[in-house]
Amino acid sequence: EAIKSKSDSNWRNYGPLQINWDSWQVMNGSHVAPTLHENGRSIYLAINCPLRRLNATGTDGTWKDWIYPADKFEYKLIDDLCNSNKS
Repeated sequence: EAIKSKSDSNWRNYGPLQINWDSWQVMNGSHVAPTLHENGRSIYLAINCPLRRLNATGTDGTWKDWIYPADKFEYKLIDDLCNSNKS
């Protein structure tokens, strides 16, 4: 179902991830958005701008541990999101 609605939304690609950019929501001080992984799984991605860390749900839907960005696409994702939300 998520694939069909991609044309209606602003999906952006970062490494193995496709993120529904228009759906970011703030939860507990972090930005959370539904994301598609290249393996076909739907996950949620969370980014904490002040800490510059990210998190994602696992295959069972539970959150993993917060991590620092390691790959170029992770740094770009944090920069794009956090810089766009500064006013």
